[in-house]
Formats: sequence, C-alpha cells, structure tokens
Amino acid sequence: MPDNPVDVPQKPATPADPTPPAPPSQTAPKKEEKPEALNPSSWLTKGLMLTLAVCCAILLACLIGKLLYHFAPKQQIIVSNFLVSAPPGTGLSADFGKEVSDLFTSDLNDIFQQGSAYAGSSYIASATGSSKLAQPFDTVPNIPVDKSYGIEIEGVSIDQILKIWKDIRYDQQLISGDIFPAGNNTGQYILQISLRSDEAAYHWSSLPFSASQSEMPSTVLRLAETFVEDINPEIAGRFFIANKNYPDALRVFTEWLKRQPGRPEPNLYLAKTLIFQGDYASAKTFAQRALDRAPSIASGNRARFQVSATQAQATALWGAGNSEEAKKLFQGPVLEKQSYALNELGTLYLEERQYGDAETTLQKALKHDSQDYGAAMVLGETYLADQKNAHANALAVSAFQNAMDLHPTSAEAAVSWLRAMHAVNRDTDASIYCRSWVGSTVRTTAVISDPTRDLYLFCAQAELAGKAPNANALRWDYAEALTRGEGNAPGEEVLYSNMVLFMPDSLCADGGNSTTPASDQEKITPAIKALTIALKKRSSVDQTAVGLAAKCEAAEQPVRPANMPGH
Repeated sequence: MPDNPVDVPQKPATPADPTPPAPPSQTAPKKEEKPEALNPSSWLTKGLMLTLAVCCAILLACLIGKLLYHFAPKQQIIVSNFLVSAPPGTGLSADFGKEVSDLFTSDLNDIFQQGSAYAGSSYIASATGSSKLAQPFDTVPNIPVDKSYGIEIEGVSIDQILKIWKDIRYDQQLISGDIFPAGNNTGQYILQISLRSDEAAYHWSSLPFSASQSEMPSTVLRLAETFVEDINPEIAGRFFIANKNYPDALRVFTEWLKRQPGRPEPNLYLAKTLIFQGDYASAKTFAQRALDRAPSIASGNRARFQVSATQAQATALWGAGNSEEAKKLFQGPVLEKQSYALNELGTLYLEERQYGDAETTLQKALKHDSQDYGAAMVLGETYLADQKNAHANALAVSAFQNAMDLHPTSAEAAVSWLRAMHAVNRDTDASIYCRSWVGSTVRTTAVISDPTRDLYLFCAQAELAGKAPNANALRWDYAEALTRGEGNAPGEEVLYSNMVLFMPDSLCADGGNSTTPASDQEKITPAIKALTIALKKRSSVDQTAVGLAAKCEAAEQPVRPANMPGH
C-alpha cells in the first residue's frame, strides 16, 4: 500500500454553514491573553498617568491658592480644645476644657459676625433724645472661626487633608488654651489663650473665675472681646457700637489711633461713635482728620471712604449748630446722590420746619433707594408735623406703612403707624393689628419680636378708642407697658401721661381678678404694683390719683385666674 494516500478518492463534505472556514492561520489556537486590567504594563501606565494628573491638579491648586493669597488673602482662626491642668479632686476634666473652648469659639464668631455685618441705622427714634440720623457703615470681610476636633478617617486626619490648602489660601491663626488653678484660691481658675501664626505668638490671660455657669461665660466673653480688640480693633469697635456700648467703642478706636496715628479709619470711626453720643464738636474734628488722611486709602476704596467721612462731617456740623455749612456738604458733589445724605438733609429741613423742602428731599432719597427705611420714617414724621396739609395724616399713614413693609419687625415703625392711625380715627383697625401682630406670651406668632413700652401704650390707646374694646387685650397692653424698662417702675412718659388714670379700671377693678387668664398672672401682679407706685408719685400733681392709688394698693394680692383665653 502506498505510503501517500492522495490517490484515494474522498467524498466531498456537506457544508453545514455557508460561511467559508477560516484560514488555518486564523483558526489556529491562540495563547490566552490576560485581561487588560491585570496587565502589569497597562496598570503601571495608567497609575503613572493618574499620579501625574493628581500632581498637576495639586500644583494648579497651589498656584491658584498662591495667587488668591497674594491678591486677596483671607484670615482664618482655628480653635483647638483647651487643656485643663487641675489637681485631682477638683472635679474638672478634659470635658471642661472642651466646654470652655466651645464657648470661646461661639463668642468669637458672634463678635466677628456682628462687627463685620453692622451697617448702622438710618433712623434714630425721637425717644433717644436725638433727631440726628445714624451713620452708615460699610460691611467688612468676615473672619471665619473654626473648631478643630481632629476627626480621623482610617488614620488620616481631615485637618491634615485640608491643612495644605488652608495654609496657602488663608492667613491662619491657631488658638490654643490652658486652664489652670489661680494660685491658692480654691475653686478659682485662669484661662490663658495663645495665638500662633506664621509670624509670631501672643498670649492673653483672664481674671480668676469659678467653674460655675454664672461666672464662667462672662469671663470667657470678656477674654474673647479683649482678643478681638488686639487682633482686629475695627471689628471689635463695630461690635460694641452694634450693641450700643459706645464707651468701649471709643476706647478701642482711641487705642487703634494711638498704635497707627497715620491711618484715617480710626479717625472716621471715632467721629461716627461721637455722633452717636451727641458730642458733635469732637466728632467734627475727627471727621476732618479722616478727610485729611483720605489720600492714603487705596484708590479703589478712596471714593467710598470720602463719602462716609464727608457725611460724618456734615452731620457733626449740623449737630454743632452750623446747619448752613452742613447743607452745603449734603448738597455738594460728594453727597448729592447718596440716599443716607438726602435722608439727613430731609431731617434737617424737618427740624427747621421747612416741610415742603423736607418732603421733596425725602422723596428724592426714596427714588435713589426705595428700600431706605429711614427716609420712609422721616417722610411720615414730616407729614404728621405739617398740619397745614389737609391730607397730611393720611399721607403719614402711607409713609409709615411703607416703613413697616420695609422693616416688619420694627417697633419704631409700628409706634409711628399707630400714632398716624389714631390721627385719622382708625383706632379699630389699629387695635386689630395689635391683637394680631404685636405679640404677647399667650401667642407664638408675633411679628414684632421686641415691642417697646410705647408700642403697648399706643396699642392700649387704640383698644380703648376702638368700637369694641377687648378687656383682656387692654389689660395685657397696660401690664406690658408698666413692667417694661428699669425694674418695675414705669418711665416718666407713663407716669405723667393721662393714660395712667385709665389703667386702674382694667388692672385694679375687683382686685384685678375676674377675667384674668391664668397665663397672665405673673404679668398682672407686678403691673398692679408698678401702677400703684406711678399713681402715688402722680398724686402730687393730680388729686384724682390719690383714690386710684389706694384702689390699686388694695388689689396688689395675687390675681385669681379665670378660664378664659388670652387676647
């Protein structure tokens, strides 16, 4: 048999698939390849590319951070937990250090927020004894205060992750604190604060204090105030002004001026603070110094600074009795288009009883700034004063309503609106407003969060003059008016007002008992006592008050509650 079988005939195979078989080179078995993800070469390449991308991103972030720091550096304060160094048996632990540091952080944030955001007030109520308007304040950049808790994720601190960026972007100030016993004084401690930055380290110490909740918060607050006074006197002083603590504001700005006598800012702040205090002669001097030093301000802020300093100077001139020079400044090129300045000029005209000029000027102020609450208030006062105008009272209602719309929580606007409503004989509508919005302890939806004694007196007047007085509403308004202010003694405006003669019928009748809601007991009893004092003092000028005082004195026992809802 031949070795080669090529001569043997073969039966052709029946194709099962019309697709031709692949060439041997394609059908030959291939060595199995590893998936791409497991390929060391591919994985290494991608890893290098990812690392390169991350490095580029970090470098770009660092470059951006450097540029931002160079052109607009921001300050940041980070407070760590305070350490407690107390001997055994004192009852203090590390939790006490955390409590104090949390309190210090909260106080710092409050000071920085109030100081940087304070914008002044465009209207000072006549009750303050000053007809001059407050000065506007530009906002300043806030300083963020962070609390460092050192949170960690799988051994990597979040603080560490953010540290590089924050070091680049912020001028970081790191605060630590130590609490240790105050010498041999048992139960007394001292808090020492340390501030560390890239440039230096500083220290502040508190007075000795106890760990009681009555003493510790005030000590920590005072230390926080001292801290801000030293690192940022501008914000510290503004914080004191916002809280009407003018003596401390003057002290801070004066120290700032001593440290940096060439700067114009402390001169301007001193002028504004002195205006608040009514010392216009001194304010004029500091305002002029601020203007003289204005060229040293950066060009981008110089124009705004000159506006503020010129306005302070005009107000100081007006207050010092030189109203004609003040008008020249208010009408001059620097202030002629400033809403605040027009507001003050309108008030000056009102003070001089030039009602037409006042109305025109204040309406112009509102055209420049429709949100100018102060201009709306002074416009209303102008209409109330101009009784030669037959429609003046109705126009006053509209002006004060506008002020209330602009500042719904303002007790000043509400008081003025109630006065105007009484002038147009709309007491019933006014009393409905008082019942609905002024608020009391028996309601939880008060729009005016801090109503004044005057507001409750005008609400009582509206209730009394309305078509259907509500006895509980009237009693509540009287009680609120009598118990506000210094202790329980009513102010002079209550003492010598004829309204005090109407109060006994509501508060002292039948011992002040029968229809008094249980929720009002704690308010009514001290109100009766305050009314008795007021009537006894009034007895020297009005014999009618003698019998009323005796009636209220007999009613000073605790009232008997009734099962009736409050008004």
